[in-house]
Amino acid sequence: VCYDVDFPEASRILTLRGADLLMCPSRIVRQGIEPWHQYVTIRSLENRIAVVAPNVYSPPLFTGHSIIVSLKEDPKMKISHPRMNVFKERREGMIIEDIDLALHARLRKERLADRRPETYVWN
Repeated sequence: VCYDVDFPEASRILTLRGADLLMCPSRIVRQGIEPWHQYVTIRSLENRIAVVAPNVYSPPLFTGHSIIVSLKEDPKMKISHPRMNVFKERREGMIIEDIDLALHARLRKERLADRRPETYVWN
Protein backbone atom coordinates (compact mmCIF):
# COMPACT_ATOMS: atom_id res chain seq x y z
CA VAL A 1 0.00 0.00 0.00
CA CYS A 2 1.29 3.45 -0.97
CA TYR A 3 4.91 3.56 0.27
CA ASP A 4 5.37 -0.19 -0.37
CA VAL A 5 5.56 0.47 -4.11
CA ASP A 6 8.96 2.11 -3.50
CA PHE A 7 10.44 -1.29 -2.68
CA PRO A 8 10.64 -3.85 -5.50
CA GLU A 9 10.60 -6.89 -3.22
CA ALA A 10 6.93 -6.58 -2.21
CA SER A 11 5.71 -6.55 -5.82
CA ARG A 12 8.08 -9.36 -6.81
CA ILE A 13 7.02 -11.60 -3.92
CA LEU A 14 3.33 -11.09 -4.70
CA THR A 15 4.00 -11.82 -8.37
CA LEU A 16 5.98 -14.98 -7.60
CA ARG A 17 3.15 -16.14 -5.32
CA GLY A 18 0.71 -15.97 -8.22
CA ALA A 19 -0.85 -12.50 -8.18
CA ASP A 20 -2.50 -11.60 -11.49
CA LEU A 21 -2.92 -7.92 -10.65
CA LEU A 22 -1.40 -5.57 -8.08
CA MET A 23 -3.50 -2.99 -6.24
CA CYS A 24 -1.67 -0.06 -4.72
CA PRO A 25 -4.08 2.39 -3.04
CA SER A 26 -2.16 5.54 -2.21
CA ARG A 27 -2.13 8.92 -0.53
CA ILE A 28 0.40 10.80 -2.65
CA VAL A 29 0.69 14.59 -2.45
CA ARG A 30 0.58 16.68 -5.61
CA GLN A 31 4.38 17.17 -5.68
CA GLY A 32 5.02 13.40 -5.56
CA ILE A 33 2.77 12.30 -8.42
CA GLU A 34 5.48 12.05 -11.10
CA PRO A 35 7.87 9.80 -9.14
CA TRP A 36 4.92 7.73 -7.88
CA HIS A 37 3.78 7.12 -11.47
CA GLN A 38 7.34 6.06 -12.31
CA TYR A 39 7.44 3.57 -9.42
CA VAL A 40 4.08 2.09 -10.42
CA THR A 41 5.18 1.78 -14.06
CA ILE A 42 8.49 0.18 -13.13
CA ARG A 43 6.76 -2.41 -10.89
CA SER A 44 4.48 -3.29 -13.79
CA LEU A 45 7.34 -3.67 -16.26
CA GLU A 46 9.75 -5.58 -14.03
CA ASN A 47 7.08 -8.09 -12.98
CA ARG A 48 5.02 -8.14 -16.19
CA ILE A 49 1.88 -7.49 -14.17
CA ALA A 50 -0.87 -4.87 -14.34
CA VAL A 51 -0.94 -2.36 -11.48
CA VAL A 52 -4.02 -0.43 -10.37
CA ALA A 53 -3.05 2.54 -8.21
CA PRO A 54 -5.88 4.80 -7.02
CA ASN A 55 -4.85 8.00 -5.26
CA VAL A 56 -6.68 10.27 -2.84
CA TYR A 57 -8.42 13.33 -4.24
CA SER A 58 -8.63 16.02 -1.57
CA PRO A 59 -7.24 19.30 -2.93
CA PRO A 60 -5.15 21.25 -2.59
CA LEU A 61 -2.67 18.70 -1.19
CA PHE A 62 -3.95 15.46 -2.73
CA THR A 63 -4.87 15.91 -6.39
CA GLY A 64 -5.66 12.36 -7.45
CA HIS A 65 -4.01 11.33 -10.72
CA SER A 66 -4.89 7.68 -10.12
CA ILE A 67 -3.22 5.37 -12.61
CA ILE A 68 -3.64 1.95 -14.17
CA VAL A 69 -0.55 0.51 -15.82
CA SER A 70 -0.93 -2.50 -18.06
CA LEU A 71 1.29 -3.87 -20.77
CA LYS A 72 1.09 -4.04 -24.52
CA GLU A 73 3.43 -6.15 -26.59
CA ASP A 74 5.30 -5.46 -29.77
CA PRO A 75 5.20 -9.08 -31.02
CA LYS A 76 7.68 -8.47 -33.83
CA MET A 77 10.35 -7.11 -31.47
CA LYS A 78 9.22 -9.17 -28.42
CA ILE A 79 9.20 -6.01 -26.29
CA SER A 80 6.64 -5.10 -23.64
CA HIS A 81 5.61 -1.47 -23.35
CA PRO A 82 3.65 0.13 -20.52
CA ARG A 83 0.20 1.47 -21.28
CA MET A 84 -0.63 4.14 -18.71
CA ASN A 85 -4.17 5.31 -18.12
CA VAL A 86 -4.14 8.32 -15.79
CA PHE A 87 -7.22 10.07 -14.41
CA LYS A 88 -6.17 13.71 -14.92
CA GLU A 89 -9.44 15.50 -14.27
CA ARG A 90 -9.60 17.75 -11.21
CA ARG A 91 -12.43 15.91 -9.50
CA GLU A 92 -13.33 12.56 -8.00
CA GLY A 93 -13.90 9.93 -10.64
CA MET A 94 -13.13 6.50 -12.03
CA ILE A 95 -10.92 4.87 -14.59
CA ILE A 96 -12.31 1.87 -16.40
CA GLU A 97 -9.77 -0.27 -18.19
CA ASP A 98 -9.89 -3.66 -19.89
CA ILE A 99 -6.80 -5.60 -18.83
CA ASP A 100 -5.74 -8.69 -20.76
CA LEU A 101 -4.74 -10.93 -17.84
CA ALA A 102 -3.86 -13.79 -20.21
CA LEU A 103 -1.36 -11.58 -22.06
CA HIS A 104 0.19 -10.50 -18.77
CA ALA A 105 0.39 -14.12 -17.57
CA ARG A 106 2.19 -15.15 -20.76
CA LEU A 107 4.60 -12.20 -20.64
CA ARG A 108 5.25 -12.88 -16.95
CA LYS A 109 5.91 -16.59 -17.53
CA GLU A 110 8.36 -15.82 -20.35
CA ARG A 111 10.21 -13.11 -18.41
CA LEU A 112 10.39 -14.85 -15.04
CA ALA A 113 11.64 -18.07 -16.67
CA ASP A 114 14.94 -16.25 -17.21
CA ARG A 115 15.42 -15.51 -13.50
CA ARG A 116 18.39 -17.21 -11.85
CA PRO A 117 17.93 -16.56 -8.11
CA GLU A 118 20.59 -19.15 -7.25
CA THR A 119 23.18 -16.70 -8.60
CA TYR A 120 22.16 -13.91 -6.21
CA VAL A 121 24.33 -13.31 -3.17
CA TRP A 122 22.29 -12.49 -0.05
CA ASN A 123 24.91 -12.22 2.71
